[in-house]
Amino acid sequence: KGEGDSYYDIENVQSAEQNLTMIHAPNGLTATAIAGVKPKVEVKWNVLNLDFEDFALTDFFEIQRSLTGEEKDFKTIGQEVFTQASKKSSYTFVDSTIIESIKNGMLVNGGTLDKLTYRVRRTMSQIWGWDKENNCATSASTVVDNLHLLRIENYSAKWEDERAYTVRVSWDYANEYNGVWDDRAKMILHITSKNGEGKVVEDRKIELNKDERDQRYKVVSFYRPCVHYDIDMYVEKAKSPINFVEDVTPFFFPIRSAEDWKTFRDKVEAAKGEYDVNARLYADLDAGSTMVGFDSNIAYRGTFDGNGHTLTFNVYDHQRDNVAPFVWVGNATIKNLHVAGNITSSKKFIGGLIGQVLPNANATVENCRSSVTINSSVNGDATNGGLVTVVNTDATVMFRNCKFDGTFVGTNCSHNGGYVGYANGAVIVDNCVFAPDHISTKMSGCATWARIGTGSYTLINSYAITEYRPIIVIRSANDWTTFRDLVKDANGKYDVDARLEADVNAGSIMVGWEDTSAYRGTFDGNGHTLTFNVYDHGRKFVGPFVNVGNATIMNLHTAGTITSSQMYPTGLVAQVLNGTATIENCQSSVTVKGT
Repeated sequence: KGEGDSYYDIENVQSAEQNLTMIHAPNGLTATAIAGVKPKVEVKWNVLNLDFEDFALTDFFEIQRSLTGEEKDFKTIGQEVFTQASKKSSYTFVDSTIIESIKNGMLVNGGTLDKLTYRVRRTMSQIWGWDKENNCATSASTVVDNLHLLRIENYSAKWEDERAYTVRVSWDYANEYNGVWDDRAKMILHITSKNGEGKVVEDRKIELNKDERDQRYKVVSFYRPCVHYDIDMYVEKAKSPINFVEDVTPFFFPIRSAEDWKTFRDKVEAAKGEYDVNARLYADLDAGSTMVGFDSNIAYRGTFDGNGHTLTFNVYDHQRDNVAPFVWVGNATIKNLHVAGNITSSKKFIGGLIGQVLPNANATVENCRSSVTINSSVNGDATNGGLVTVVNTDATVMFRNCKFDGTFVGTNCSHNGGYVGYANGAVIVDNCVFAPDHISTKMSGCATWARIGTGSYTLINSYAITEYRPIIVIRSANDWTTFRDLVKDANGKYDVDARLEADVNAGSIMVGWEDTSAYRGTFDGNGHTLTFNVYDHGRKFVGPFVNVGNATIMNLHTAGTITSSQMYPTGLVAQVLNGTATIENCQSSVTVKGT
């Protein structure tokens, strides 16, 4: 404000460059099980934006683990040093204390930790707890399966020194997946001696120590001549909660071939969605056109672990709606899977990974990548999704650490979603990337992450290399009218994004005229001025945007005059309906006159 109560705009003045401090949070947390006699889990995370200063020159990352996934079982098991000066972007913590921490009742199917969960946070953020309100904390889960006590496969006894009556007993362990040793168990060398009449004259049990177990032999002294010695070796559970292999039911069905994939398909059909069918890939394989969970009555339920392998899936015009490797899913987790191939169809609902998620179901897609080419010859609304086609009512899908780098092809198709084709439930996208190889469809009605119907989506720390959505460019009054018509056509069902690229006189043309066609999307004024003039339109609710739903209007200057004899004239938005509106960096210089 200057002299004489005049106002002056301050132009072309910039603030000094600022290096804002922040708390560098753990990002992209993964937990990977490593099988062995002493199984481990490798926990990894990244740190971003290292050019920004941290609030603390030195701090720690706190690592916690729960063997059951339940809050009461989380324990701190380690920490890693964070220093601003190191510029270290990748961190790894190896948990090798799983076996000794397992207690009775924790193992599912006799030998599986199915909800093993790790979480990491910056120590200085501990006052914020561990829940989703703490942006400096993150979590990840994995499955450790088929845990069972190490088994002795064979053993032999040979004289070490016959004159000294010493015998070397040697043995080998069975080479079995996750055959483990637990120090609460006992490995026993059992020696009995019988005289000529067959009577037992000595019964000796020797518990083998760690060195003897590791070196796989034991030299034993025999004291009695003229007797027959019997030697037996075995493992006792003692106080160990780890079971013998015969008491363990495999958690995962192993898939190593196309035939195994078909068997897995059959198991899912037999389950009819009534129980879990867990499976794990042990090789890259070509699934052909074989789909799992072909209809909603046999939706896939369980945990599918791609185990870092690639599933190639090719379908050429199947002549049905809903095509995907997993057509229908219920309560399911699909993780560590790369899907490649080509799906060509003249029907709707193509998904790079999943077709439809059942109503009220919870599905998690973690550490997955879709490189599928989705080739649609549909004319109009195709509702294809890079990973999922449809999330049905009250269902929730969580994407974590995922990537789409496939292709959308189809000259005439539209209304697709980069991750989800259409959602009437909740979609959460956490630490994901949308990086399509290329897109050659229409952009109308499309969305980079998810097309939202009656549902919602939450985007957390995710990035799109290319936006998959229409952006209407407005340079004239005619363009503004076209934008108005597109919003009306959308009928509040999908976003219509637009950007001003010139100062425009909109006349009296209003967007979102009817309640049913409330504006939804992002409108970027791009620093330009929209001039709007109305002279007693004879209706309530008058403004450039009459009704809006879930919308963001930003960087816009509105000017002009509204003269009205009715209620609710406004310089920008007259009424917000059924959603959340964000108005950012906007200025209204509209003169409102009431008659």
